[in-house]
Amino acid sequence: MKLLLILICVFIVHMNAQFENIDPCNICNDSWFLMPTTWEKLTRYLRFGCNRLDKSVIQPCRDVVDSMNLHSQYPTLLPKITEFYTQMCKKYCGGVKG
Repeated sequence: MKLLLILICVFIVHMNAQFENIDPCNICNDSWFLMPTTWEKLTRYLRFGCNRLDKSVIQPCRDVVDSMNLHSQYPTLLPKITEFYTQMCKKYCGGVKG
C-alpha cells in the first residue's frame, strides 16, 4: 500500500511538474540523477517535486510525502523501486544512461 502511495505521488509530480526546458528523461541519466538509497533522500526528492506543482497543491503533496514513514521498509523496497526505475527508463527514454 505504501509503495502504491509513493508511485502515485511520483506519477502526480511527474505529470504536473513544470519542466520548462528540462527533458524528463534526464532522470534516466546517472550523471544527473542517482536513485536515492535512503528514505530521507527520497523524501527530499519528492518534496522538491511537490514544490514544482501549482501553489494550491504544494502543501497537500508535501503532507502526503511527510505522512509516509518508510524508514524501515525502504531497504526492502529499494530493489523493487530500482527495477521499476530501470524498466521505465528503458521503455520511455531508451534506458539508463551513465
